Parts: sequence; structure tokens; C-alpha cells
Amino acid sequence: MTVVPTVISLLSLAVSGVALFFSQLRAPLLSTVIGPNLQIYYPPDGGFGVYLPATFLNESPRTGTVHRCGISIFRKSSPDERFFMEWRFFMGLNPNLTFKFEDGAHAIAIPGKSSTAKVIWLSWRSNSTPELVIREGEYVLAFHYWLGSDDKPHNDLHEFYIDRSTQAELDDYRASKQSTVVNLLMDKKIAANKLLTSYESRSLLGT
Repeated sequence: MTVVPTVISLLSLAVSGVALFFSQLRAPLLSTVIGPNLQIYYPPDGGFGVYLPATFLNESPRTGTVHRCGISIFRKSSPDERFFMEWRFFMGLNPNLTFKFEDGAHAIAIPGKSSTAKVIWLSWRSNSTPELVIREGEYVLAFHYWLGSDDKPHNDLHEFYIDRSTQAELDDYRASKQSTVVNLLMDKKIAANKLLTSYESRSLLGT
């Protein structure tokens, strides 16, 4: 008769141990949400700049730390030529929707069960070779982030497309040395303003 209470006690202890692990002891579980937009431009003194919104999520109760971030950009047709840029600054928005400096890039602590959002500024410097010039075509943006003492980063892949009119707009800004940003939508999401047919509405929105 003493077997049943013992089994029940052991099961209760096991359940308590599992609950304790998931509520208090589980290692930080970090992930990212990028975009959905990114802004690119050519600085007047040369090079290439990117403003990238990034949200870091921590699903664990323990604090996690993002130590470094960077991106690689490459054309799908030229995967062996990848432009890697490490983060440089955190940016914010002015009331007139221009970007402003907030802080130098640094490690980010993400408390348990929370998220932290940043706009990250990255650049291909003017003295770097070869030049980074965006042309019409399909591109991949790989977002890299290092956690803890990891030697290699975690990687999230995203895509964006440069059409002919966007390339022409960028070329004009570059030729006239204007640092005007161009907004791009990643991962083929629906445009912010788009007239839809009934078929497109059902296909894209489910209604």
C-alpha cells in the first residue's frame, strides 16, 4: 500500500523539477524579428549606409545578452561576393522622420520574458573595397548576432528586391551626393499602399 503514495510523491517531485527548470533555470532563449522595412542610402562622402530595425526577444525567464550584431548583403546571382558590416550606432527618429544618433552600438541585455527594439545603423565605409553599389535584382540580407561566448553567430536570412525605378532613384541620389534614404520592404510582404483585386486580397489577406 505504500507504493502508490511513493509513486505519487516521485511524480510530484519530477513535475516540480520540470516546472522549476522552465520557470527559473532554463538558459536564455533569444531570437530576433527584423524589419519589415529597411532604409538604405549613399552617404555624400561615399560608401553605403543601412538603417535596420531589429527587435530582440527573450522567451526564457533568465536575462540574455546580445554581444555583437552585423549583416551581410549579397545578390542572389553573386553569392560569392558578400558585403559584411558590423553594427556601429543605435539610431532614433526625429519628428520630421529623419534619423538621429542615440548611442554607440554596445552589448544589449534582454531581461527574461521581454523584448528590446533598436534601429541599428551599419555602413560600408567609403575607404572599403570594392565599392558597394546596389543594382536591380534580388538580394539577401543575412542578420548575424552573437550571444554569450559564442564564436559563431546565429543567422537569420531575409530578402529584398531592387526594381529598375528604385535603382534609378538611388543612382540619382548617389550622383548628386544626397544622403536621402530609400525604403525597402523585406521578405516579399504586401506593400504599405496597394490596390488589390479580389483574388489578391484572398491570396494575401485571406479575405
